[in-house]
Amino acid sequence: MEHGFTDFTILEARDRPGGRTYSKPFGDSYLEYGAQWVHGQEGNTIYNFAKDHGLIDDSAPNYLANLFKWCQLTADEQALASEVTVALQGIYDQCVELYANSARGNPPTVLPKSLGHLLRHGLLDYLRDNPQMAERMKIVEACYDWYTRLQQEIQGCSSLTDVSAMLLGLYRECEGNIVTELKNGYQDIVNLLLNDLPSDCVKYNKVVSRITVSIANLSSSNFLPVRKTSSHIKTSFAAVPLGTNRPQLTVTCEDGSIYKADHVVVTLPLGCLKALASSLFDPPLPEKKLLAVRSLGFGTLNKVFLKYAKPFWEPWEQYQVLWLDGLNHCGNKPDSDDMSAWVTHSQLSSSWFRYVGRFNAVRHHPDVLCAWFTSEGAKFMETLSDEEVLTGCHDVLRQVLKNPELPKPCQIERTAWNSDRFARGSYSYISVACDSNGSLPNDLAEPICEYIVHFDTEVTYPVLLFAGEATHPHFFSTVHGAYETGIREADRLADFYL
Repeated sequence: MEHGFTDFTILEARDRPGGRTYSKPFGDSYLEYGAQWVHGQEGNTIYNFAKDHGLIDDSAPNYLANLFKWCQLTADEQALASEVTVALQGIYDQCVELYANSARGNPPTVLPKSLGHLLRHGLLDYLRDNPQMAERMKIVEACYDWYTRLQQEIQGCSSLTDVSAMLLGLYRECEGNIVTELKNGYQDIVNLLLNDLPSDCVKYNKVVSRITVSIANLSSSNFLPVRKTSSHIKTSFAAVPLGTNRPQLTVTCEDGSIYKADHVVVTLPLGCLKALASSLFDPPLPEKKLLAVRSLGFGTLNKVFLKYAKPFWEPWEQYQVLWLDGLNHCGNKPDSDDMSAWVTHSQLSSSWFRYVGRFNAVRHHPDVLCAWFTSEGAKFMETLSDEEVLTGCHDVLRQVLKNPELPKPCQIERTAWNSDRFARGSYSYISVACDSNGSLPNDLAEPICEYIVHFDTEVTYPVLLFAGEATHPHFFSTVHGAYETGIREADRLADFYL
């Protein structure tokens, strides 16, 4: 709209706005089902937007201050756990530097297989340098397992062996508080953005089943479509007006409604593209685009909200979950450097609850705890009944707090992002497949163009444009990344027309 566009329609498959940001009403406030925080401040467009509108909650407790505390451990064991996690974070930071070093012409002699392999072998090197740790391997392995669940949450993956180590440094963290809280969740930001739109431009419950690009109407002898894989001369529409001679797009919805368009901006989550890319578009997407869809990673993180009749925690409190029974979260016994123990999932029906990383207090709800589930456990949890999930979470919390008499929660709310047909997961990451085939978010972001010769001048006409967090080269997996890609595609069209 800032560029003067007025004739546009937003087709929303859901009955609500926001997508993977979802502040669900609960009691006299809300529960944040989707995106939780603003990740960083300096250079963060969402932070700046929220700050300008007075939406930042500066009074929120420092979430990170209580992240590395384990109530299951003694003071001596806490010190050991802190030492191990500091070492693991150091290994992770070295991994982040791999990309920058390679870009400077200093790649590693041996390419790491994955983030998971790098962390595991880094830990083994650390243990060889600190032989005194051998006597306390139960705590060491439990801390390593907890750290892998934390990283699964951060990366949004099923296994850290799926995450590229070489490309980990592509992601850029904005300076400042990386877990900045909003006063009323993301709903305020969504509402402010909606307020700027014409009231009738958003159509809800519009599930798109087909996007067709037609150039059949380009029949003028002076107008010749040219199929190419990339442009070499980029001439704008403003320089060579096409009149009615342009590609025609048809968007068909499941309810039978049809929309005609000059351009379509596709904002589907990567999980939906993985499921639908081969059938949604006519003609099919080019192989380079499909390869990017297949290669980029997309995993699941779920939250379980537990309401109690009488809270027993402080408003800032968190309960990290350590497994001290000799098994990891997969239900397997770690065996030296054998990575299969960290990849092979045992029977999820008996181990799904082990994938919870922590329980934490919930802002605006002093009687609610939130449990965070990662990886395959998060997916399997969606197949269970509310009572099964409530009981499983309760049993874990009783064990963590060493309180067999802990009262059960009286109510449960939970997310199900994997089985949500309009998400099919939570957010994207750079996978090991990208190491081998070179696919990057930029490949997903690249528009599909028709190259048309009009009166001896070639016009590069963008028919399909792509936005969403997975298309951002550095801020993938974040709300500000998604927001910036929407601006990017609006600017792309403006550059074409103006």
